[in-house]
Amino acid sequence: MLKFFRRVRQKFLAENKVTRYLLYAFGEILLVVIGIMLALQVNNWNTERVKLIEEKNTYIKVIKDLESDSTRIAYAIRNFKIHQDIHFQVYDETQLLAGFDSTLNYGRLYWKSTFIPRMGNNYGEIIPEFSNEEIRELLNNYILFEKRVLDAFKDWDDMKVNTLIPYFANHGILNTKLTFQDAPRYEMYTAGRSEKILIQYDKLKERYGSVELDQNLFDLRWKTSWIIVNLERLGQRNERLKKVLNNELNR
Repeated sequence: MLKFFRRVRQKFLAENKVTRYLLYAFGEILLVVIGIMLALQVNNWNTERVKLIEEKNTYIKVIKDLESDSTRIAYAIRNFKIHQDIHFQVYDETQLLAGFDSTLNYGRLYWKSTFIPRMGNNYGEIIPEFSNEEIRELLNNYILFEKRVLDAFKDWDDMKVNTLIPYFANHGILNTKLTFQDAPRYEMYTAGRSEKILIQYDKLKERYGSVELDQNLFDLRWKTSWIIVNLERLGQRNERLKKVLNNELNR
């Protein structure tokens, strides 16, 4: 092909047909430019195709993490509702509306908890790269509620660490004797006794009706409800985001 074009140019020059030669040269340049543009277009198309594949693979990972989060959220909601049941039980006992319930684990009053914002940690920095605006908005909103849940957990734990546990310690409610006698030295708890050994119920009952315990129950009641409410809202956003991501993958 190149030899053919070269012969055509040489023929025009030999015949002194300058105008035709210039037109031919222009046409040849135009063909080269068109070829380059087509090559660039194909390259851009391939780049966009690869980017789209990578984005959809990321969506699959996001859905997998959301499904894992959904399980964690459901477990945490059940767990904190059990906490709240104990708070109401203790309050009812202080008001002489109920008696000791052997089926409940009063040791949960000592418990602290943690929450790890998985979506924010894994995807927070790459959200702007997603092409779907709705997904960007939903994921940003999800991460916002992750932070609200994290703040609620931190507030709950801070209250336990800074107020409730010192209160228990000051009034001898923490069961040091059973902790040393019943718990294996290098383990957490004896099988069957679990964390129930943490609280001396009779010492706790001695504080019933005191202003300090009432105020601690007040904080526990509202801080626990705040965690549950935000976990439920996070769960709703979890389902919405999974639905939109699946729709995008199935387009």
